[in-house]
Amino acid sequence: MIFTATDYARKRRSLAVRVAVLGFGLLLGGLFLNSPRTQPIALFCLVAGTLASWFGIALMDRWVAVPRAEVALAAALSDAGPLFTLYNWALPAAEHVLVAPWGLAVVHVFNTEGPIDIDGARWHDRRPLWRRFLAFGRRAVRNPSPLIDADIAAVRAALADADETLAAVPIAPVIVFTRPGLVLTTDAPSPMAVRDVELRGWLRDEGRRHSALAPGEARRLKGVVARLAEGRLGGAAPAE
Repeated sequence: MIFTATDYARKRRSLAVRVAVLGFGLLLGGLFLNSPRTQPIALFCLVAGTLASWFGIALMDRWVAVPRAEVALAAALSDAGPLFTLYNWALPAAEHVLVAPWGLAVVHVFNTEGPIDIDGARWHDRRPLWRRFLAFGRRAVRNPSPLIDADIAAVRAALADADETLAAVPIAPVIVFTRPGLVLTTDAPSPMAVRDVELRGWLRDEGRRHSALAPGEARRLKGVVARLAEGRLGGAAPAE
């Protein structure tokens, strides 16, 4: 099952579009007002428009660019089976959390172009320099380990606050690249990084590495995660 905080995501997409349009409008205003009498106003519009455009591009890249994270993850998990439940933007900490028979997975999504080489914790953007320059404002290709560590810590703290017996539940990080046709080369990536089509294989491997939770612990985990997600889901039905 897949639960998505659709209202939350829709508001973020709307904000991204508004900021991008505002930036474009300010840049146009700066160009039209570029005269000796209105030069200070024009300069302000150009500076503010540049900043708003940069911020708008970053938001559009995250919330609007296709494939959107929730769509790509839903496709990747379409045959994963009923034992897995994905929460998109529903928990108070990590953006994407997957409930598995052995614990939780914190999923960090990248919708970026390649080719990308990952050697342990070191990431290498193999795009030509001109393509990287044209991607100004978009998400940089670098290891997000500090963000993932913070997400895992927040999820673990939320679980412990809700039920102390779940404080030691395994939480595995995984980075998922969703851009179709991405060329990704990895060598013992830390944290694990896969393309979306490889996510099910990673789940199978994690299932072999971890023991399944006891039935009672698994039920408590599912119940606690569901309660943590109630605030943003607002009773939304899952997408099968």
